[in-house]
Amino acid sequence: MSYSIMIRGLDTIQRALGVDISPALRTATKGIAGAIHDKLSPYPPATIANSPAEPKWYERGFGPRWRTKKGEVHGRKTSEMLNRSWAIEPVGTMGHRVSSAASYAPYVHSAEKQSSVMKRIGWKTDDWAIRQVVDSGKAKEIVLRALAHLLHLGR
Repeated sequence: MSYSIMIRGLDTIQRALGVDISPALRTATKGIAGAIHDKLSPYPPATIANSPAEPKWYERGFGPRWRTKKGEVHGRKTSEMLNRSWAIEPVGTMGHRVSSAASYAPYVHSAEKQSSVMKRIGWKTDDWAIRQVVDSGKAKEIVLRALAHLLHLGR
């Protein structure tokens, strides 16, 4: 999902202020991306599926594990460590993107592709995270703070 903020009259605003506000907007989009990341990236509480009390379980940060009849624990290290795979990267002249390098991230976090299992577990989607940041007023607050800093207001 992509979210855009449109500022009408940007040229007029810049002429009136006599300063290029692009750096402030670039800073703001990075801050908004960070706020979205902070909503999206936390793991939900572990479930019984993550518990070694089960004969087969999924160990976060490792992958599937199982116990043999002899009680030996085996597993396959397949985790791409979703929690460490996040990046905030610049896009265009003022935008930023929040993304994960984990191949399975869309099935965990994409509102369009999230599996029903991940939804039941409580993983948050990109749409949800964006709505939280925008609806809470956080995005607007970040933009206003960046502009105030650029204009040396509030010191």
